Amino acid sequence: MVQKEFTVEVGDSSNAVSQRLQEEGLVDNAEAFNKYMVDNNYANFVLPGTVTIPEGAGYEEIAGILTDKTIHH
Repeated sequence: MVQKEFTVEVGDSSNAVSQRLQEEGLVDNAEAFNKYMVDNNYANFVLPGTVTIPEGAGYEEIAGILTDKTIHH
């Protein structure tokens, strides 16, 4: 499985993260992913740091990775 490293900077908004995920090819639609993050109460819990995201991961998996880095080192 191909995985990509992705870094969240301190102060990055959910919207900014969503845009970069789309630029990196990890989500198909930044607006839809950001809406998913907001609607499912993930948007305010995105943690700074570098994570590894599997290519082809769904929104739920990516949201979980971005909000809880303790299990993804």
